[in-house]
Amino acid sequence: MAADGISRAGTTSEERFIELTGATRAPKAALGDACLDGRYVEVKKATSTTINQVRAVKYLPLVIHRPANFDLEVPERWWVVPAHDVVRLIHAKNGRGQHTENAYESATLSTKHLADEHEVDAPKNLNARVIRAIRESDEHAQTRRAMEKIRDDAVALAHRAHDEVRQALVADGALEDDSGDLRGC
Repeated sequence: MAADGISRAGTTSEERFIELTGATRAPKAALGDACLDGRYVEVKKATSTTINQVRAVKYLPLVIHRPANFDLEVPERWWVVPAHDVVRLIHAKNGRGQHTENAYESATLSTKHLADEHEVDAPKNLNARVIRAIRESDEHAQTRRAMEKIRDDAVALAHRAHDEVRQALVADGALEDDSGDLRGC
C-alpha cells in the first residue's frame, strides 16, 4: 500500500473496514471515521505496533487495522477496543499525550498492550465485534461523562487561550486590530 501522509494515513484502512462491515463513511472526521449500526467508530491504521493519535475524549470504539504485507508474509490483522478500554489504556500510561499535555486528547498506544480479547480472529467477525464493543462502551456511562467533560473543558480552554493571546498581540502592537491580520505581513 502506498503511504497516505499523516492526515489521511488511515484512509485505506477506513475503506477496508467499510468494505468488510457494510459501515458508511462518517460525514465529518470530527465525529469518527465510519458509522456502523448508527454509531460512530474510529479506525486507525498501524503499520507497526504503534497506534497514533488515539483520541479518548471522542469516546468511540477504536478499530485498528494492520494491513497485510505480502513482501514480508505478514497477514492482515484487526483489533477492536471498546471506548472504555481506550480510556483505561491511555490512563495507564500516566503521562502527557501525543503533541499535547492532555493524553486523553491525543495519545499513542501499542498493539503490544492490547488484550487477546481485542484481536479479531477473522475479518468476517469484524462487524459483530464492533457492535459488541459499542454495547460494552455504553455500559460505562461515568467514563463516557468524564471524557465529555474533558472534551468540553478542552474546547473552553482553547477559546479562552485564543482570546487571551489576541488581547496580548493587540496590546503589544503585533496585531493591527481585532481582525486577526498580522502587522508587517
